[in-house]
Amino acid sequence: MKVKQWLLPALLLLCTPLAHANLLVNGDFEDPVVDEGKWQWFAGEDVDGWDGASIEIWHMANGTIAFSGLQHAELNAAGPTDGAWMMSQTFASDIGSFYEVGFAYSARFDDEVFLFEVLAGDDIVFSQSFDDHTFGTWSEFSVVIEALAADTSVRFTSVNPETGYSGNFLDGVYAIESDDPSQAIPEPKSVAIFAVALIAIVALRRYRRKLEQ
Repeated sequence: MKVKQWLLPALLLLCTPLAHANLLVNGDFEDPVVDEGKWQWFAGEDVDGWDGASIEIWHMANGTIAFSGLQHAELNAAGPTDGAWMMSQTFASDIGSFYEVGFAYSARFDDEVFLFEVLAGDDIVFSQSFDDHTFGTWSEFSVVIEALAADTSVRFTSVNPETGYSGNFLDGVYAIESDDPSQAIPEPKSVAIFAVALIAIVALRRYRRKLEQ
């Protein structure tokens, strides 16, 4: 019996392990549901998967379109806070394994800055500030890290404005197992390695040409 051409890829897809499933819960901020065209802030414990004093969720409010799904979060939220706005989530990780973590970000106004961190337990293993986002445009970022603890966390902290109620949109936050640990090499080092290899290839070609003359 012949298997239809479209059926074989479908069967292979079903048989493929879910190795790249998102290890974070509610990374698209689709829960709780907010009425279309509105925004609403929630206590951290009421936003599935996330921790924080309060988290603001938008559903196409002010005409903004989410990067993934229908809703996105605003790091700077209404409601009570003690210091800078912050939200985080922890996922179970295997020590020595590699994970790609990433997210999309956009600005509500100009001059916004937030801090993104990856933690192994209480120790920070990656940290980077973002001030390059603009309103109406989603940018994407990802990094591959090696798990150094059984619990790995992602954390977002508002830097500017630190405590204001407006700024720093986030969406599409994810953590997946990485099949390519080489991506964990910092980009400048990768570029340097590529440059050295390219120089070596050019030198070898010139040497061979001299031998042929």
